[in-house]
Amino acid sequence: MKTYRINCVDDADQVVSTFDRLCTDDLDALDRANELCAANGVEVWDGARRVVWMHKGGAARATIAPRDFDPSSSFVSFVSTFVGSTPCSDS
Repeated sequence: MKTYRINCVDDADQVVSTFDRLCTDDLDALDRANELCAANGVEVWDGARRVVWMHKGGAARATIAPRDFDPSSSFVSFVSTFVGSTPCSDS
């Protein structure tokens, strides 16, 4: 298990609350973030790596590929439901 930082953010992208949670993987961290930040947008961090950044309601703003990118992984499949088949870029 790893410690993930979960930031709940408001509409102006200001952090309104922060949680550190032990999670088994990125998908588990994303599930916890959705529970903790249901009324807000969310950022999920694995150390210095941003796992996901989502608007309130689940629309992804940007995603960072996992270190060992595998397009058939459940995490990539799960995130692709938010971003579609075209990867987002952080710009």
